[in-house]
Amino acid sequence: MFIQLLVSICLWQSVIASESYLNYIVSKSLDELGIESDHPCRNVSKSSCKDDLIPVQNDTCFKHLGCFSNAPPWTSFTRPALPPNPPEEVCTDSVLYTRRVFNRTLKIFPNVSPDWRKHFNPKLNTTILFHGLLRTPYDAWMINMSEAILARYDQNIIHVDWSKGAGKTFLYYFKALGNMRVVGAVVARFIRFLVVRLGGGGVHCKEI
Repeated sequence: MFIQLLVSICLWQSVIASESYLNYIVSKSLDELGIESDHPCRNVSKSSCKDDLIPVQNDTCFKHLGCFSNAPPWTSFTRPALPPNPPEEVCTDSVLYTRRVFNRTLKIFPNVSPDWRKHFNPKLNTTILFHGLLRTPYDAWMINMSEAILARYDQNIIHVDWSKGAGKTFLYYFKALGNMRVVGAVVARFIRFLVVRLGGGGVHCKEI
């Protein structure tokens, strides 16, 4: 019970610490592509976390994704998070579910699979689901949720697969904390592709 409570508290701290950083990554990507100021995904805030993108001694940097600071407040005495693994080791991937295509794995990094143009319907709303520590995109709750959504709505549902970065034991928790930042940056880059290249206007930050 104590371990479960501690993990829950640490996960909540991770979400709070990473929220402004991920928001800045999304906003920066939209800036680079000239997305209109009134676009739904503009409802993000730029904060002092922009300083984390400047390479310093404690930063870990990756091509296409930027730099990830391992300095406070991301790391603290109560949560000694480790730097993230390279994106090729985290292996962020995706599984697409629609009423026409169910359980199709499609690449999103470093290159987006051309099959997205064939199977993704930009006229539909899109829901993106993430699994957690020690889990996979094929967990029962994710499958059940996708089936329930598709039974009521015609949507694109994307399961983000970062199982190789989520670990297989609780001892991997502090490394997974760092890896999920890479996952967030990869997915932000992928959302940019959906919105700009495929015209996925139904992808809203508030729905993710």
